[in-house]
Amino acid sequence: MPNQTLLADKLRDLGISVEVLDTDRNLDVESYTISDYRESEEKFEGFYEQIVKTKVSSKKMVLPRGSFIVKMNQRNSNLAAMVLEPEAENGFVRYQVLPVQQDEELPIYRITNTY
Repeated sequence: MPNQTLLADKLRDLGISVEVLDTDRNLDVESYTISDYRESEEKFEGFYEQIVKTKVSSKKMVLPRGSFIVKMNQRNSNLAAMVLEPEAENGFVRYQVLPVQQDEELPIYRITNTY
């Protein structure tokens, strides 16, 4: 989403190409909702890890102008998939780059139709 500039910047730091939508787009997406959330009991490298389980749902939505798009036909797409996957051990959610809460829909969507 347009307000996720920190995530876009982190992706770019990792060498991942991030595009910005110049118009609103009506798309079929898969969304992630936090179905189980807990923080680690002990700090890991100075912070408490967010450990989550998610529910994936399909829906139609309008991605607003300014939303960030990461195409998966690029050199570092496997790295993008890993850090954006909410349940990944090395992902942005786990390391609190993206703070989350129980029952929250994440601002990360997987586009399922032609972009």
